[in-house]
Amino acid sequence: YAIGIPLTLLAIFLAFREILELITSFKFYFRRVENYLEWFLISSSVILSFVDLDSTATVHLSAWTALVAFYELLLTWEHVLQGHYIGKFRFTVRNISRYFAWFAFPMLASSVSLWFLYAP
Repeated sequence: YAIGIPLTLLAIFLAFREILELITSFKFYFRRVENYLEWFLISSSVILSFVDLDSTATVHLSAWTALVAFYELLLTWEHVLQGHYIGKFRFTVRNISRYFAWFAFPMLASSVSLWFLYAP
């Protein structure tokens, strides 16, 4: 739990930032995917810090948290000044993500179905 306290303090800071964003732009807040990803990251970091999960659940939640964090890093780039090439990069990443989703969802569905078939 040594890393849990600083991680939770950062999660509280991020939650406070998300609540302020919700208050200031309530109309557009639920339309942006990045906000859902932020809430997933906040909740998963607190769960990984303080909830006693079995080893497989911890590994799976950690993997999903890392994937979502990397995906959010690729999509948001809000801390970077919006230059011409950054805008092109974001446009390209969003288009590639759409095409990737066409392949990722069937792969995810098949892996879940195989897990259901072969789970102990």
